[in-house]
Amino acid sequence: MAIGAINVESEFGIVLIAAALIAFEVIIEGFCVSAARATTFGSAAFQERDDVQAFKKLHDDDSLLHDKSASLKGIKWEKGGYPDMGNGPVGRLLSYADWHRLARAQRAHYNAVEGVATAVTLTIIAGLALPIPAAACGFAIFLGRIMYGCGYRGAGPSGRLVGVLFIDLALLGQLGMSIYSGLKVAGV
Repeated sequence: MAIGAINVESEFGIVLIAAALIAFEVIIEGFCVSAARATTFGSAAFQERDDVQAFKKLHDDDSLLHDKSASLKGIKWEKGGYPDMGNGPVGRLLSYADWHRLARAQRAHYNAVEGVATAVTLTIIAGLALPIPAAACGFAIFLGRIMYGCGYRGAGPSGRLVGVLFIDLALLGQLGMSIYSGLKVAGV
C-alpha cells in the first residue's frame, strides 16, 4: 500500500513554531525547579543547620549509620540535594515551607512533562488541515502553561486555574481539529 505525500500549507511553519514553544516551556519549568532547589537545598541557612551537618557527616563516617550493611563511602554530598527530589532523606530536612515551595515547582514541571507529548502531537496533527487555528491553539497552550506554572509556584493549586482553562480549552480544540485532519487525509 502506497501512501502519498501530505501537502501542507506554508502557514504550517507557524504550527511548528507553536509546537516548539510548547516544548520549550517544559525546559523553562525545569529551570524554575533548579531555582527552587537552589533556594531550598542550597541556602546558607539550610547548609549550616545542625541536622544537615549531621546528615553530611554520614558520608564521612559509616559508623554513624544505623544499617551497618549500608555504606556511603564514595558517595559525596551533592550540591542542591541531588538526587533527592524533595521526598527523600535530604528533603525531610527541609522546613515545611521550603519543601512546599520545592514541591510546587516540581509539580508544575511534572505537569508540563506529562502534557507535552499530547500538546505537541495534537498541534502538529491539527495543523496539517487547519494551520492557523491549530497554531492559535498551540500558542494558547504555551501561554496557558506559563500561567499554570507561575500560578502553581506562586499560589499553589488554586493559582493554576487560569492556566488550566487556557490549556484544556485549547487541547479540546486541538483534538477536534486533529480528528478533522485525520478524516481529511483519509479522504472522508
